[in-house]
Amino acid sequence: MRPSTHSGMIAVIAIVAGIAGCSGPDDSTTQPCAGGYERRDDGNCYPSADTGDSQDTGDTGEPADSCGDAGPPELSDSSWTEAAKVPGGGILSLVQGPGGVPMYAGSLNSGLWSSDDRGESWMRQLVQGTHTLADLAVSPDDPEVIYRSEGGVLKRSETGGSPWTTLPLGYVTPEGAASVFALAVTPHDASRVYGVLDSGQTYVSTDAGDTFTEMGQLAVMLMTGGLDPYNSHAWTLLPEASPGGRVSFTDGESFYTSDDGLATWQSRFTSALGGHSLRRNPTNPDHLLIGANDGLLESFDEGDTWTLRDVGAGIALAAWAEDGSWLAVASADTLYVSEDGGATFIGRPFDWIETKALAIVGAGADGRLVMSWDNGVVVSDDRGQTWTDSSTGLVDPGMSVAAPHPLCPNRVYVASRCSGGVYASDDYGTSWTHVDRYFHYVMGIHYDPSDPSTVWAVSDDRLDVSRDGGASWEISWMIYHFHGFAIDPGDSQTLLLGSVGSGNWADTSMRVYASTDGGETWVDSSDGLPTSTASAHTIAYWPGNSDVVLLGTYKGEDPSHFSGDGEGAFLSTDGGATWTAAALPAVNIAWVSPCPGGMVATTEDGLYRSLDEGVSWQRLDGPEGFLLSADFHGDLGLVLGQDGRVWRTDDGGDTWRQLDDGLSANPTSFLAQIAIGADGSTAWATVFEQGVYRIGLTD
Repeated sequence: MRPSTHSGMIAVIAIVAGIAGCSGPDDSTTQPCAGGYERRDDGNCYPSADTGDSQDTGDTGEPADSCGDAGPPELSDSSWTEAAKVPGGGILSLVQGPGGVPMYAGSLNSGLWSSDDRGESWMRQLVQGTHTLADLAVSPDDPEVIYRSEGGVLKRSETGGSPWTTLPLGYVTPEGAASVFALAVTPHDASRVYGVLDSGQTYVSTDAGDTFTEMGQLAVMLMTGGLDPYNSHAWTLLPEASPGGRVSFTDGESFYTSDDGLATWQSRFTSALGGHSLRRNPTNPDHLLIGANDGLLESFDEGDTWTLRDVGAGIALAAWAEDGSWLAVASADTLYVSEDGGATFIGRPFDWIETKALAIVGAGADGRLVMSWDNGVVVSDDRGQTWTDSSTGLVDPGMSVAAPHPLCPNRVYVASRCSGGVYASDDYGTSWTHVDRYFHYVMGIHYDPSDPSTVWAVSDDRLDVSRDGGASWEISWMIYHFHGFAIDPGDSQTLLLGSVGSGNWADTSMRVYASTDGGETWVDSSDGLPTSTASAHTIAYWPGNSDVVLLGTYKGEDPSHFSGDGEGAFLSTDGGATWTAAALPAVNIAWVSPCPGGMVATTEDGLYRSLDEGVSWQRLDGPEGFLLSADFHGDLGLVLGQDGRVWRTDDGGDTWRQLDDGLSANPTSFLAQIAIGADGSTAWATVFEQGVYRIGLTD
């Protein structure tokens, strides 16, 4: 049975691939825009005064209605309303109390979730860091006591969620990280907690995590793919079944055992393994299972010897019923169920999934099974014969980017500040589809002004590009922590990219890099910039003169950009080759954006504007406080503040008025975006931990 609300990658292509159909000309800003649009001095396409259907798009020949027929929703023009909830996913760990209550779901995308109805619906638990980097662990004495590797740092809650206590295992600093990648609580002693760092160093606590003792070192396989759910979550630590028993561990490449409480480890064998399939039979502690590329490995002596069972290829997950009455194992596309202790299996293909299942749990003899995948959770009450979507309440609130399509007013991308990635809507945000690609901490989405079917996504550790409107993506460059990005409006092969001088994937200093071949090669273009831990945060070409470029720098001394300061603004008059300090009296500049006649900069001290190619700047009356983003559509402009206040101008920035409330603010966020749709009828705002909002814009 296909779940009712998720349709996988097929839907992504159906929505996003259509963007190419309303693209502008291929390679010249002098050619006509799409029907109903005109090219202005800044090189971009805007709705024209004559929006009749008689125009075409030049080379593409697509009519104006190629954007689709979704009409604008009825929106208030005085207050913000929340768009549809962005669906949550990336659930990489599922654990449960007795009988499946409570159930916890750990997401690499959006933190921690709990369910009191065996996975039917979910409630978000408040956590500071959204990345769940290991299996969750629950106390055998009290299922409200839960352990979680939060961004690599071990945390404990004694109430099934907030508040949390930080435990002395794992750390993340601008200089580096030592992350907890596997953890477990022994079933016979709730005070005995195990942890394994990404280095392979193991630890034991005998006081429920308050203190830890360093134990043996594992020769684990290092991650070669970065922070990726399909390799960082192959690590599983299986505690002993009884005091003094054997502990097992896999990193997805090797299987290890320890018979002395983690003091020493023995490597038993090396093979490609499904880490989340390392499980113990609840009725026979000597009986272990682990998936392999060519079947299911089974041991009846706690891992001394193994037999390969020809169940199916690529077994990655496994779950026993609590009473041992049945067993389920899963590959990428098939569930195999055994009701005789693993002697025989029945294969049940998934007809609803085009990507990997990520976690699985089963509870009791009644056939209940809960499984997660990229886009949410599904449940079965008949041991996998039929499935229903069970993602109610499971959302990704970590939005930081809003990118309306420059020609199609109904189309918009939003993206997550964490690892949820990119989501697409073809109906003004009434519904969302997850772009089936791993992105981490998306900082910006940028359309090629001469061909909007080319889309760039900047994230913490790489620059991605799609040349077919988002249907497929490729890595353009992967080396540093990137933030700022700009495309020359007169030559889309010329790109500028800003790095960050601190945090994970840090550059040796804040820098700007330039490409003149569409991202194929890059050169350092930082002449004149100081050595700094700050972020080269926001870059913009001057409207009508690509020789003039403005760079705004920003906080960068910790991974969340809460601390430290930027270095102010810098100006280039040679297309980004060299830089000098700009006369903009602000240290932290969150956004620079074209406006009528010039450019505006949102800063920690209000809004500044320049009308003379960045030579001088004036602070504008109206918008005040720490401002995060600005956008203009002709003379209509909006500015978003950190406190959630939004200001509007209808005269190009000369005068401003504050919009009514309705936008839920997150005062701890330093990353949020406001953007106006292609036809000026709708505006979008993303606020981290709050979601996506929209408002109608009328004259």
